[in-house]
Amino acid sequence: VIVGLALVVFIVGDLVNSGSTYFQENSANVAVINGEKIKIGDYSEKMDRFNDVVKLQYGNNINDEMTEQIRQMVWESTVTEKVINDDCAEIGMTITKNELTNMIIGNNISPILMNNQMFFNANGQFDVNTVKQFISTIDSEEAAQNIPADQLYLYRNYWQYTEHSIKTNRLQEKYTNLLNAALVV
Repeated sequence: VIVGLALVVFIVGDLVNSGSTYFQENSANVAVINGEKIKIGDYSEKMDRFNDVVKLQYGNNINDEMTEQIRQMVWESTVTEKVINDDCAEIGMTITKNELTNMIIGNNISPILMNNQMFFNANGQFDVNTVKQFISTIDSEEAAQNIPADQLYLYRNYWQYTEHSIKTNRLQEKYTNLLNAALVV
């Protein structure tokens, strides 16, 4: 009886402990998309990065309405990216380094850059040289000495976000064109 009782206590204790780990793991997830768990830390990091982008473009005046719009945009982009990236990975569709370079400083400039006022010249028009200068500034050793660390961090985050947006947008275009071509047939 004592041995049986000890076994029951041992088994129940093990179930309770493993169950609490399971519940803790689930509470660390925001959602499950295509069978992959989206961690709250990853989602928060995307939120922070997008907040930095908005602050850089529009200043520090982010109210509750803007915060909610940011949250919604980050969520929608997370879902879209996950679904499209999975499908594109299955069929081997990617964005090459040369293709990305062409969309940033080449002949096929991304609309994301062309509509970004940060890269306009004094005449109010998009200027590739402004993009080149921005990239060389944030990548240079001088930037670390001449630009305050928090500002440089914002600029680098901004560029990472912009580059990621260009890649994602182009991948979505390619994927949509593929689907449209398939539906015509």
